[in-house]
Amino acid sequence: MLPKVANHLLHHTARAAAVVQNQTGYFSRNVLQLQTSSNPATGLTTLNGASSSSWGNGPGPGGKYQGSSRFYSGYQGAGRAVTQANTSAAQDGDFSQGDDEDLRPPRPVVRGSGKGRGRSQSLSHSGPGRRERGEALGVLRTVQMHVRRKHTFLSSTIHAPESSEPSDQLVVFNTTPSIPTPPRVISRRNSTAAAVSSQHDVSTAPPPPRPASPRSRPPSPRPLSPVPSVSSQSSESVTEKLLQKSESEAIIDSLKSASTSGDYTQAYTIVQAMRAKETGLTIAHFNAALDALFHSRRGGQPLHFLIDTYNDMLNRSITPNFKTYLILLSALTVRDAEVQRTIATLESRAKRRMLSGRSEVATESVDQRRIAALREENNFGSAMSLFEAGCTFKYMAEHFPPWLYRNLMRSAAMHANLDAALMIFNQIEKRQDIKPSPPLYSYLISIFTDLGDLRGAEDVFTEFLKASKAGHIDWSINEEQEQPWFLDTKDRSAGERVIQLNIWNSMIEASFRCEMPEKGIELLAQMMDSKSGENYGPADVPPPASATFTTVISGFIRSGDVDTALAWFDKLLLQDMATRHPLEASSKTCKPDAVAWNIMLETLVEKGRINDLNRLFKHLLQDDNTGVVQVRWNDREMVFEANLRHLESSELDRKQALELMDFVANEVILNTDLSLVARAAAEPLAERFADFVGQYVRYGYIERAVDIVEQWIASREKEMQTTQVSAPTIACLRATAGSSAHRILGVDRPDAAVPSIDLALRIARLCDHVSLLPSAQTAPRYLRAYANAKTASHPLDLTSRDWELLLYAAVQLVRTKQTPVSAPVSLEDLLKDLATHSVDLATMSEHVRRSLVETLYAQPGGVAAARGLLRKSGHHDFVRALGDDALLTPPTSPEMPTVPASPATKRPRVDRACTRYVGEFYPSHPQVTPSVAFARFQESAAQGIFPSVEVIGRLINALGRHGKIYEVQSVYAEAQKYLAALEHDKKAQSAAWFQIEDQMIVALAQAGFPDAAHVHRSRILEHGGVPSADAYGSMISSVKETTDDAAHALALFEEAQVRGVVPNTYMYNTIISKLAKARKADYALELFHQMRTLGHRATSVTYGAVIAACCRVGDAPSAEELFQEMISQANFKPRVPPYNTMIQLYVHTKPNREKALFYYNALLDAHIQPSAHTYKLLLDAYGTIEPIDVAAMERVFERLVADKSVEVTGAHWASLINSWGCVQKNLEKAVEVFESIANHPASRRSGTPLPDAVAYEAIINVLVTLRRTDLLTPYIQRLKSSNVHMTAYIANLIIKGYAAGGDIERAREVFEGLVDPPEGVAAPNNHVSYSLNGNRQLPSTPVYREPSTWEAMVRAELGVGNRDRAIALLERLQSRKYPPAVYARISGIMLDDSVSPWASDASSVHSGSAATESH
Repeated sequence: MLPKVANHLLHHTARAAAVVQNQTGYFSRNVLQLQTSSNPATGLTTLNGASSSSWGNGPGPGGKYQGSSRFYSGYQGAGRAVTQANTSAAQDGDFSQGDDEDLRPPRPVVRGSGKGRGRSQSLSHSGPGRRERGEALGVLRTVQMHVRRKHTFLSSTIHAPESSEPSDQLVVFNTTPSIPTPPRVISRRNSTAAAVSSQHDVSTAPPPPRPASPRSRPPSPRPLSPVPSVSSQSSESVTEKLLQKSESEAIIDSLKSASTSGDYTQAYTIVQAMRAKETGLTIAHFNAALDALFHSRRGGQPLHFLIDTYNDMLNRSITPNFKTYLILLSALTVRDAEVQRTIATLESRAKRRMLSGRSEVATESVDQRRIAALREENNFGSAMSLFEAGCTFKYMAEHFPPWLYRNLMRSAAMHANLDAALMIFNQIEKRQDIKPSPPLYSYLISIFTDLGDLRGAEDVFTEFLKASKAGHIDWSINEEQEQPWFLDTKDRSAGERVIQLNIWNSMIEASFRCEMPEKGIELLAQMMDSKSGENYGPADVPPPASATFTTVISGFIRSGDVDTALAWFDKLLLQDMATRHPLEASSKTCKPDAVAWNIMLETLVEKGRINDLNRLFKHLLQDDNTGVVQVRWNDREMVFEANLRHLESSELDRKQALELMDFVANEVILNTDLSLVARAAAEPLAERFADFVGQYVRYGYIERAVDIVEQWIASREKEMQTTQVSAPTIACLRATAGSSAHRILGVDRPDAAVPSIDLALRIARLCDHVSLLPSAQTAPRYLRAYANAKTASHPLDLTSRDWELLLYAAVQLVRTKQTPVSAPVSLEDLLKDLATHSVDLATMSEHVRRSLVETLYAQPGGVAAARGLLRKSGHHDFVRALGDDALLTPPTSPEMPTVPASPATKRPRVDRACTRYVGEFYPSHPQVTPSVAFARFQESAAQGIFPSVEVIGRLINALGRHGKIYEVQSVYAEAQKYLAALEHDKKAQSAAWFQIEDQMIVALAQAGFPDAAHVHRSRILEHGGVPSADAYGSMISSVKETTDDAAHALALFEEAQVRGVVPNTYMYNTIISKLAKARKADYALELFHQMRTLGHRATSVTYGAVIAACCRVGDAPSAEELFQEMISQANFKPRVPPYNTMIQLYVHTKPNREKALFYYNALLDAHIQPSAHTYKLLLDAYGTIEPIDVAAMERVFERLVADKSVEVTGAHWASLINSWGCVQKNLEKAVEVFESIANHPASRRSGTPLPDAVAYEAIINVLVTLRRTDLLTPYIQRLKSSNVHMTAYIANLIIKGYAAGGDIERAREVFEGLVDPPEGVAAPNNHVSYSLNGNRQLPSTPVYREPSTWEAMVRAELGVGNRDRAIALLERLQSRKYPPAVYARISGIMLDDSVSPWASDASSVHSGSAATESH
């Protein structure tokens, strides 16, 4: 225990108390026998600004608290008069998202839970449309339909408006709050009905949002979600029971069911339908509705719809009863507590960000808006108005339950409203049947403390002690107060002791906050004198707990006496007892708990006490190693930032600075294992890492700076090898390396010393390790180091990659036209040095070679001069080896048409009339097409007259989107004349050049020439600019036909992020789509959340992509929630792909015919024409999901044939063949269907010859699945002779069939007969195109292997016991450089001892080459 504290407190308590009265400051420190020179504790800032006695959000009281109480003798009168309340209607602010949505790590894990995420917006709840629909259907019918749907679909994740995700179930975030709209307040219709205000829900439109008109809100769309089953009864039995009841009974029973089950969807739907009725509703209906809405409500969900329902009841002149009041009071007080806790969390987070030096403008702005919106809610004011009205009725006043008083008092404490608190306590004391509970006293003490009234707090505390001794306290503890449960004893629950201890701690806090710390110390002395032990009773003085000492330390800090607080904290560190639960009382003193650590560290950071901060942090690291107290990454970030600020603002001794920097490096940011959450949190620290490295450079420790960067990168790479890391983390690592290299090389300091060649190359290698080549800024420093080494005859021990990096640096200088002073080594000299050291240019990477050649050709003299320079430099072999290689072609795409040079024209000039004339094309003028605008442009350009650069850029963009590449090149060529005309205005010329180059990126990418687009991207980057978000979005969209489209797309997205490009909606849509197709659902969802956080409105395309991402990984809950959110958007335009995606989810990924048909019906309800893919999914739904419904499958096929808007394709025939053969095991019928294809009427009118490759794949799949490999040969021969190109998927099945039949040699022949695509390129020609312009492949076209082909062959070899051959296949596969995930999946087969070529009992063409619909 504390020796000094014990000496003074345990044995000299009375004397110490006397000393306190005269020497407060001295006593506070002398308790620990510490002599300091600090001044006595100063006063604390108290909560002032007392308001009137209204029940609003502001603190009270006003006018001597407008009442009297025994807790304050100065009040008016001796009695306890009822505090008068302001009965005006409260104004309830609107905030349509759950409060906990943005309090999660930035990258949540997608959970496959049955409960989904919260809605990002609310729907409207009234209006003529809703009433008409409700009256047309009838409430009973709505109830019955809902029950049928509930029992038909057995899981639910889509929730009605205002639904909010629980804290541990959140999948998708929305942090863009709605701006509150003017509230609609319904006044009380009589003296017994207190009004509750509510605001209309607001759609999440782009800012500024437009509030919905109260009189013309659109009808709320029917929620398109299956709902969870809450009963084992069938839908028929439930519906039958409802049909036997009256409408009134059915409504109430359904609402009770929703309340019991917590089904908000059911509650919302039934209440909507109920409120559409004009007559026939009673208080019983509304009570059931309010109860269901409250009990099915999720944490963090606003009360708008519940309050609207209540006000609707008042409008109908229905008088609320006691139950109504209880439901509303419970809802309002619970919501108020949620709001206050959320505000506290957001404010704490903001403080933490400030201490950590993080600047997150988007997050801070969102948090500020959220806090403002939350403060607008006046749940407490509404609750007190209701409570006051209820207390005017004797029955209600005498029957309000004890929990209600606790809830109300809790809210009063949160708002520091003494008027309300005294009224509540007064009502309790009037009751003879209940006793006050301990929390009531705790809340009252808190209110007096907030108001700076220590005397009032002491009166409450004294009354509590008396009541405890007299047995007048209700110690019954609710579930929330029973923690920590492990402290329970047979005599008394932990909750009782914890509440009692908290009241003592609250009184100590009150003493400090009211500028009387000596009284707090006196209370601590009484607790330490306690003889009651850990099992103290209600009438005993509790021993102190860890939280008690934390309260004292916090008190000294609040009063400005940090020295004393630190002295107490240091004494606690010396204790032998390890840290215990903060509220576990003990006669022995333990080490400080996590809360005390947090308070102390934050205080030392705020006060800039670096030495004390670092000393304590070292101690904390020791405790972390023992597992007593955990060091959070936030702590490291805060300590790092504090030390860095100290280094930046101070002039330290060189040795002292090194010690400080090494402490930060070794103890704070390096050699630490990061959790998933900490890894995401570490990225803000990385933004300042280069500044930290710069401090090493500042004090002359250059090599040490490089060591630190190398260690940082090595530690982060180690993490990346053990767990999957997000692309932003990788981009952050690259940015950190690049910025650190700038600091070490002295790029930002012209007078900085040039590093040695060894050090320069270490930096270059380090950057190269994270894929960063020398830039225009770093290149001069590398080359100067090289030149100095040559001058000093320093022995050069360079690797081939070192030479390559130096060559690229020299190329960069030539590209950026830097002066000879900046370029100490010319490109020609370096080329000669390369030849002297026998470095072959042909062995260098393609990127470096291409950069070299393109740069040389861009110089005066062109190709001839470039060849001459290379020969002169000694690289004859390189010139001969290249020959006519594409690298020796001027930098335009070989597939792009070239534009002939136009004849000379007059001096160009910009004309406003020409700008209007050319620029009026679509969408400005629907009849003026881009082609017409191009003709106008040519006409005017021939005369030397040009439109503005904006119009030129827009025309280039539009022509590119229409695929008119010749016209794009023509406009671009003419635009160069326009740029020449701006020679007199360099600033305008530069801006115009960037704009045209940027639009060329968009045009070429959209036209299908991504390589040409990247030429213009490189030009912009090399000249110090950055492409726009549209340009990056177009380049991302153009990434196709590679082995890893997502990786290439992410590289572009990362580049944009690193270079400061703010993504727009289009850019987000393209990257999310690429991630969705690559099954990277969690990253797609992260970007979806980020997109909306930054205020971008998600479109149908966005939702379609992110829904597809969830479906591809089988995350049905998130998919359903997002789908429901999508169709509820005000700007939603129904499109077939998202509906097909949801249908496909429940046909192929999670087979459930009822749910699949649900979304098909939703498609029809949205007036969308089914596509060919829709029909294919319906065929699979009836033909593959048990129980098989052959009749329905055949009816679907008949509808397909009769539907002239779609074409019957091989995919539809494949569904029929698969159902009959693979699922129903009817080979004869499957063959019959296949043989009927060629002569079927639908095939004769088809634009594609049938049967096609997909149909052949299906029949071969049937033969393989049914082990009839003896029939394979005839079908393979027919395939070859039918002018149908074989695909890799057919080859996979043939390999599988031969291997299963024991003929491994024939399987090998098939495999070796296929061809590998070029490295990094996706295998072409394996997917059948059903588009009108789809290119058909000739039978002689090579068949390229897919990753699945390698998998089939590996399985085949393992199936016959040839493990060595399987390993050899894997080695060949690895050399193809497929994405790591692909190789890992295939190599993982080796771990399965039971592997065989039969991957599953039944196969389907679903995941093979079946045509899929583009999104």
